[in-house]
Amino acid sequence: MVNDLNEDKSIAKAELIQGIKALYIPLSSFLACVIMAGGVYLIINGEPFGYFMFTLAIVIIISAIFAFLTFQNSLRAQGKILDKEDQ
Repeated sequence: MVNDLNEDKSIAKAELIQGIKALYIPLSSFLACVIMAGGVYLIINGEPFGYFMFTLAIVIIISAIFAFLTFQNSLRAQGKILDKEDQ
């Protein structure tokens, strides 16, 4: 009983993390694209702040790639899905 409750909590947590990553990946990719374009525009016009924006966009892109690579929910891959009707 207690083990089932802990397993249900871990399944719910894994589903929440996967849902957050599913929203984060496209949103961060869009924001990185916009920030990168602004940074390149500033670099072309000789503004030093453009390098900061360029670096920030690269950091966001790296975090989105990391989220994409760790996107798989291992519990769901094992067939463990939390049924809302059981609660």
